[in-house]
Amino acid sequence: MDSRRTTLVVGLMGSYHLHGTIDEAVEAALEGARGRGAATRKIVLMKQHIEFCSNCRGCTECAGPDRGHCPIEDDLDDVLAKLEDADGIVLAAPVNFGDVNALVRQLLERMVGYAYWPATARGPRLRSRKTTGRALLITSSAAPAIMTRTMARPFKTLRRMARLLGKRPCGTLVMGLQSPNEGPTETQLERARVRGAELADLSAHYLTHPTEPREHMTA
Repeated sequence: MDSRRTTLVVGLMGSYHLHGTIDEAVEAALEGARGRGAATRKIVLMKQHIEFCSNCRGCTECAGPDRGHCPIEDDLDDVLAKLEDADGIVLAAPVNFGDVNALVRQLLERMVGYAYWPATARGPRLRSRKTTGRALLITSSAAPAIMTRTMARPFKTLRRMARLLGKRPCGTLVMGLQSPNEGPTETQLERARVRGAELADLSAHYLTHPTEPREHMTA
């Protein structure tokens, strides 16, 4: 680990169900990260006050490299700041109708301020392409895991979120054939712990060697 400070890993739990499959997987991943010496924090999205985007485009018209300010007064700034400041993040959401659920989509829409798009421009451009850490992406589905990976879109959406936050995705975890009344298996939880430990190691490595290509987790 970086001798200058403790690596920080922040998990975003994007499920409606507290203590459900996604929640338990995030907890397991953070447990794995703590086992590698990282400090951890969990954000339960359901407990945050996040309003719908009003599409005013005020945030996209603010000049500068930093995320544009949103005039809506809620918990958005606090949530995004915690994710931005982390060395590693866990982004976790279930699949609903082929993509992440509405709870996470709502947050993604509010992240449009990472783009600069003044009224005089024909299209948006990303304010910053700087990488500040690594990301682990987790999803669950009632469908088999192979179908979720090949036919659904959750990882495309979660990768987009990670990139906006300045984090490079380095691993994924799919939990398939999940019933709403059943939590993850011990095998799935152990995989989450392993992924969390690897995320902590990769994030710590990035702190001291940001240009070295130690990018991905083990299979």
